[in-house]
Amino acid sequence: MKTLLFLLLLTGFTSFSQTYNLQSGINYYGEDKYEEALAFLKKEIAQNPKEGKAYYYIALINVENETYAQGLTQVNLAIANLNPADTLVAFAWQLKGDIYYHLEDVEKFEASYAKALALNPTSIPIYYGRAYDYGGLKKYDLALADIHKILDLDEGNIRARDLRSSIYLSQDKYEEVIKEADRIIKLDPTSASAFDNRSYAYYQIGKYDLAILDSYAALTLEDKSTRMRNNYITFSKKNFTLGLAKISNLIKEFPQKEVWLYVRSQLHRYKKDYKNALTDFAKIFDMISDDYRNFYFTERAELYGEMGLHSLAIADYTEAIAMDSSSAFLFGVRGDAYRLTGNYTAAIADFNRAIELYPEGAWFYYRRGWVKDEFLKDPDGGLADYTSAIELDRNDAYPYLHRGRLYTKQYKDTLRANADFRKVVELDTIIGSSGNTRHYGYYELGQFNQAKAWMTKTLQQFPEEGNYYDAACLYSLMKQPATSIAYLDTAFTKGYRDFEHLAKDDDLDNVRNLPEFKSLITRWKVKFSESKPVVNAGEKSASTIVGTYIIPFKPSGGGTYEVQSKINGLPLSMLFDTGASDISISQTEVDFMIKNGFLSEQDYIGVERYSLANGETEVSRTIMLKQVEIGGLVLKNVRASVTKNRTAGMLFGQSAMSRYGKITIDNQKKQIILTGNAK
Repeated sequence: MKTLLFLLLLTGFTSFSQTYNLQSGINYYGEDKYEEALAFLKKEIAQNPKEGKAYYYIALINVENETYAQGLTQVNLAIANLNPADTLVAFAWQLKGDIYYHLEDVEKFEASYAKALALNPTSIPIYYGRAYDYGGLKKYDLALADIHKILDLDEGNIRARDLRSSIYLSQDKYEEVIKEADRIIKLDPTSASAFDNRSYAYYQIGKYDLAILDSYAALTLEDKSTRMRNNYITFSKKNFTLGLAKISNLIKEFPQKEVWLYVRSQLHRYKKDYKNALTDFAKIFDMISDDYRNFYFTERAELYGEMGLHSLAIADYTEAIAMDSSSAFLFGVRGDAYRLTGNYTAAIADFNRAIELYPEGAWFYYRRGWVKDEFLKDPDGGLADYTSAIELDRNDAYPYLHRGRLYTKQYKDTLRANADFRKVVELDTIIGSSGNTRHYGYYELGQFNQAKAWMTKTLQQFPEEGNYYDAACLYSLMKQPATSIAYLDTAFTKGYRDFEHLAKDDDLDNVRNLPEFKSLITRWKVKFSESKPVVNAGEKSASTIVGTYIIPFKPSGGGTYEVQSKINGLPLSMLFDTGASDISISQTEVDFMIKNGFLSEQDYIGVERYSLANGETEVSRTIMLKQVEIGGLVLKNVRASVTKNRTAGMLFGQSAMSRYGKITIDNQKKQIILTGNAK
């Protein structure tokens, strides 16, 4: 729906003079502040119950919130109350069509769009909206027909061409994707999606170097796209040297952009080069602000888990939870890390909390059931949790596998057990780089040849360390110790090193006490310990300071105070503003600092959008200040927005300062007192 509003603005849709409530509601909607928007729009309707525009924007919010029944009611009220001559009527019918699309009522979706186009037969946004929805319905010919209509109206429409490229991609027409992307890039060399689509097409036809280069171009144009980052990492596996070289050059050019370091860390992770991966994470933590630490603690925790360093993973997950205690995911993954360290009480507590926060999370029940079943010897509790996991997600094979084994071992219920094992075989038909279960299902059903064949096929397609570990488990279960130990050796060779998981995995019980097994484990533990990188147990948050700092000030009026500071060593007066939330610096100061060597162009790290008091949006560049000194307090890697107002100086908002500790303002002594405590 944001696309619809954007297109309306592009095509010159303007309303007549609005009331304060209506305009405020529209403004808040444009800022994605839906609760605030609804409050003003409802006030507008209370005062003007026939204001169709208010109903229209409430319907838009309903669609954003996926409350389609309410959206349908509101859009019908909009159509009933809008002036028939208002251009918004056609867009209301379009919105109604989109609602029916989400409700999977194709007939009414098409009828609503037909009405919209009857009212406005040359509307590019309406044709685009229908083409987009037709693409979602996989009615590609109809989608392409609408796109062709758009291009008849506006031959240079980049969005339409980009949508056509995406549809070709959905149809696996990779040569057509490449041709379309070529045209788009000639028309607009800054189109990240064109490079992205073309990179995927190149990858699918085996032109891996071209895929890497295009993915790199896409990423430099849109570095906040998670999908584009993941694509670059995936494509670079086909030519690791090229992928690593390109991202390393980008890091040299923009050393303050932590996103590039993150991408490189993931490439190192793929190669099991944990030393360099952790080095990049250390650099990331040196430069990021509090806003990003949660994400990077979580990512590094996953890396530690892959290394088998689950205690360090727990430390990082704990840091992340301290910043976001509402995340069921974080409690769940920390609970699993506690499971692997043998702290089952903490594991259960975390899984319980995860389920409280997200009762529909099947994985949390499955993992909690595993702890109860295998480690706490609570088969009834395990059975209940496995069943809950299955009832919440009937497409995950793992809970069926564990429940089937529990039925066999504890309840001697072969009938129910075999039903679960058959479900495993039925569900797990696609081989992946990890997480495969079908071979276990075959084994439990006594179909040993099928189990071996599937395992062989898995290793042929994905010769990854996790799959070799699974092969070791399978052949241990089948009491073929020599083959099991050989596969485990290969798993170690390929980088497997989770000794804590291995020590608790009962699939390996048939080989665990063999001298050959013990010798293998000892040899690889020594080998990994010799190459083990130096790691930190977890960085303190950037917001952690110790002690009390007294910062003298001069009152400046209006809740602002002038304080003396040094920015990257340059003495500079700064305004401490109790009413501001962020840190900003004027373009004048930045230009001076760059000219005199206190900053460089490489310290620019991105852009941010800010809502101004008048309702307008201002785009500001963001810069990294390596060191800010105020009253003896030294802050490292402080992000600041660069204001276009050249006389604004530098401003430090109170809520920004409060990240670092407790603030007290003593007006009599003219002092700002900042007190912090170590974690």
